[in-house]
Amino acid sequence: MFLDDKKEWVYKRKELYRRILTSSTMPLTSRQRVSYYPRGIWETPKTFVDGYAYNDGTWLIYNTCRMKGKEFHCKVLCRNKKDVIEQLYSYLCFLKKIGITNTLEMGYFAVCHIIWKLTFPKRMFRPTMANLDKIEKLINTIQGNEVICDRVDTRQYCMDPKLKKGKKKGQVVGLQRKKDKEIRWMRIKELYDPALTNQQNLDKMKDNGLDISESTLQRWKRGCQMVL
Repeated sequence: MFLDDKKEWVYKRKELYRRILTSSTMPLTSRQRVSYYPRGIWETPKTFVDGYAYNDGTWLIYNTCRMKGKEFHCKVLCRNKKDVIEQLYSYLCFLKKIGITNTLEMGYFAVCHIIWKLTFPKRMFRPTMANLDKIEKLINTIQGNEVICDRVDTRQYCMDPKLKKGKKKGQVVGLQRKKDKEIRWMRIKELYDPALTNQQNLDKMKDNGLDISESTLQRWKRGCQMVL
């Protein structure tokens, strides 16, 4: 099976990008979002403070990566047009759930999704008027109805890509470990009760979603004593 190179969709994306950024009728938030995420958006937009954004429990993420057998796949194979439409419907529901409802903006990100997250046989799904109309009808349907999206993002925080820029993988991992420890220490502080024994505190923390060892608790207590 020969896969489509999607060059026609790439041209369509560039056309929509120029149209959105130069349109005086497009909402400013839409233009800003497309400018900030020109290659597509697959997670809840973030506001970073000092390089980090923290999950308030409402974050969603649309991840197409999966393991099939022992092989890693970062795209979804669509064997026919029906598969493509189903994938686009699911993705457009995600867009609505993260607050993107402008028709042209949704169409732009749908094209990005086709380019970078889907794969299909050559010339099976081209940017013809008929297919573009199908996408617009999907958008109209989703805009007019309540939608379901269970793509929950379980990360506690997200690092600003600008903070990662120019750093080696080991340096980024080091920053992540430092932030993980900082968050864990703050959570321990919130839950710790000096009137309880270590084991009672550990049990309480585990009941509240924080599973740590006694040695970790002891290190935290020593750190608190040093501060005092």
